[in-house]
Amino acid sequence: MSTNPNETGSMSLDELRALADAIRAEVAKAIVGQDELVDQMLVALVSEGHVLLEGPPGTAKTFLANSFSTALGLDFGRIQFGDRRPLRGRARPVAMQRSPSG
Repeated sequence: MSTNPNETGSMSLDELRALADAIRAEVAKAIVGQDELVDQMLVALVSEGHVLLEGPPGTAKTFLANSFSTALGLDFGRIQFGDRRPLRGRARPVAMQRSPSG
């Protein structure tokens, strides 16, 4: 059995660890203090799962996602749910928006 990921689609544990460390190091160039969240994103990546970043405005959620995708050499597109404008006597619609670049 080959350990070349290009042939089998799998990696050895050492190769995976080295890749995760490289991704952490690249993300850490832009994002500080989010090590646990980056680790959770790596788990989602390896397990082919999904990540929903939630939090108050201004906590670098979009920047983290963009930095993570850049570290992986992926394109970044943002989808926003909900209307961020204050409610003024109207029902809050659910909206999906793609970034102009995506």
